[in-house]
Amino acid sequence: MSRNRFIVPSFEAMCATIESVVVLCVVLASTDTSTAQSINYVGSTFWSGGPDLEVIGDYAYCSFHNGIKVLDASDPSNLTEVSQAACPGRGEGLDVNGNYVYLANGEAGLSIIDVSNPLAPSVITTMAIAGYTMDVKYENGYAYLATWWHGLQIVDVSDPHAPHWVGGLQTNGGAWGVDVANGIVAIADGEAGAMLIDVEYPDAPFAYASVSAPRFTHDVDLAGSRLYVSSSDNPDAGLYIFDVSDPSAPDSLGMTSSSRGVWATDIQGDYAYLADALFGLRVIDVSEPRNPVQTDWWQNPNSGKTLGVCAVDTIVYLSDGNSAEHTYVDYSSGVHAISIADPTNIFEFGSLLANGRVSDVAIRDNLVFAANWEPRFLIADVSNPVAPVFVASAPIEDFDASFEIDVEGNLAVVSDGVGYQFYGIQNISAPTHLASYRTNDWGPDFQLDGGLMYYFAGHRFAIMSTANLPEIDTLGSCALQYFGYTMDVDYPYAYVIDGLALNIIDVADSTNPHIVFSDTMNVLDVNKHGDYLYIATPDSGILVYDVSNPVSPVVVGSGTMASGEAYSMDSWDHYLWVTKRSDGIEVFDISNPVNPVSLASYNTQGSAWRVEVHEGLAYVADQKSLQIFSFDSTSGIGEIREVARDFRVFQNYPNPFNSATRINFMLEQSGRTELRIYDTLGREVATLMDEVRQAGPQTVKWEANGVASGLYFAQLVQGEQSQTLKMVLLK
Repeated sequence: MSRNRFIVPSFEAMCATIESVVVLCVVLASTDTSTAQSINYVGSTFWSGGPDLEVIGDYAYCSFHNGIKVLDASDPSNLTEVSQAACPGRGEGLDVNGNYVYLANGEAGLSIIDVSNPLAPSVITTMAIAGYTMDVKYENGYAYLATWWHGLQIVDVSDPHAPHWVGGLQTNGGAWGVDVANGIVAIADGEAGAMLIDVEYPDAPFAYASVSAPRFTHDVDLAGSRLYVSSSDNPDAGLYIFDVSDPSAPDSLGMTSSSRGVWATDIQGDYAYLADALFGLRVIDVSEPRNPVQTDWWQNPNSGKTLGVCAVDTIVYLSDGNSAEHTYVDYSSGVHAISIADPTNIFEFGSLLANGRVSDVAIRDNLVFAANWEPRFLIADVSNPVAPVFVASAPIEDFDASFEIDVEGNLAVVSDGVGYQFYGIQNISAPTHLASYRTNDWGPDFQLDGGLMYYFAGHRFAIMSTANLPEIDTLGSCALQYFGYTMDVDYPYAYVIDGLALNIIDVADSTNPHIVFSDTMNVLDVNKHGDYLYIATPDSGILVYDVSNPVSPVVVGSGTMASGEAYSMDSWDHYLWVTKRSDGIEVFDISNPVNPVSLASYNTQGSAWRVEVHEGLAYVADQKSLQIFSFDSTSGIGEIREVARDFRVFQNYPNPFNSATRINFMLEQSGRTELRIYDTLGREVATLMDEVRQAGPQTVKWEANGVASGLYFAQLVQGEQSQTLKMVLLK
């Protein structure tokens, strides 16, 4: 295993878009990389960065940069994720009509998702659209799209399985938001204000008129005879109200200012609910549109940018995240439910935080542990990559971020920017904080191995024992030329990069580690594989050392990158996986270490930083997501191999639980499926399902109201197949 470094990010890097965690499967094995983009999304977890949402009935449909998530909003104080549908592109705005979600999917165009079963949404189709698709609204069989620099685009979706373009109209600015009512479309047109368009004949739209709003308009809302325009990035930014009873001659009525700007608005009755950029929710009484009055506001405690708003009866739902053209530090995005029963006294009713930016990953058995630049770390069950199951989110003690993570046995260690935090993970649903250790620097890399922890403390390489936690037992250390950077430990030697040199350190005596070889060079990462050490360099690609004699290593070969610059590495079998930041990942055949051969590349969505290979699957943290890839030497690039869909029931979450829990399971095939709950005497307590279900991942919620605390069994049955799991109810 190769542990990779953490580099203090530049301001620009920290302002990069925070996305999600996506699980994919791809088979690569050819020197022709032209079709390396052939990839199949098979599951996902740890998403974040949701710019829009809509609530219909008991479910909230949220756009994310990798598709949509569905939340159970039947109890707004306890929002829970129930499903997701991943699709290539970048989810921006969405609209829900009947059984379908229409997703403005960035560079991918328009995606249509069947949500007739909210627990198992499926992508029907994705249609390419000119420009970057920012927002979408549905009316009478048509999808009206706001596309960046290509204005309004109109798609006939009367048959969701076969959408087709029918018309469009170039606007004056960068179309950002859209609304439609009674044959009139309003476009939030960026720096050009807003435009009203006649779409009585969708194949021949024409402009009625434009209205002005300061600097940048993000959203529009048509309500009766009024148009509400949201603007930002100007001292006069805010909400502007127009009378559009005559759309050819709109009349300005009034406005309310916002120092940071308004990104979205939803109108319900006499009130406008404003997603107020960095501050949260503002409630405006617009019964007198020439004199709108703020009745209350709610400060968003998170640093995420409030982008989406949806008012439903007495609850307003807000989404945090990032939009395409404006990137902000966005570590604590999510969904918030705000009570508006009394518009003069609003308060947060419930929330569901998203997962920040996944920065590192560690694997133990079928569990994935992720650090995410948040004051917590995440755990998911990836025993079936088609349907990863979220297990827990554990808070980080004493500091506000997690950057690096490693696990060994029942111990997880997280670097938090000023040192390390130690957690017991015997109960993965509730990790226990054991100890803290301060080094007073960023602790860029560390590794757990054999009950010891190898780490950096400034200019020193150090070793501690983890056997007696919470007591910290430091053992020995040795000086480096410069700050420690990255390492790979293969006892009895540690292969260490300090920013200026490659160092080989004898760690046989943990109280006296000492350097046995050092060579000055510019190195980014190291990976020990057998008798060979693979070194990622910014200039020369991959260098290979024979380290069968670690005291006197010899350069024996090198490999040239097909593109980009090697950044971090890990190996499995005779393959070396290399991340290349903005250039994605690359796979080398290292069966002949003298001549590593580049086989294939894949350009991931974000910036590929870290990779860890576990049982043939490569887990790549690329800032925007955690992506899982497989490699099959018998197939050509672009030949897609689905991960097997086995019949299986996964551990419920949470467990133990109080009153409600979710049971996730996988069906190998479609058919009548039963899910029943039994007590320890074999008596049936509840029937959660007895119906025909489609093949694939499924989720069912058990509301255990009126059921006594104790041990219960969930039995899943389909045909001749059955599986049972234990659950603990604690009240």
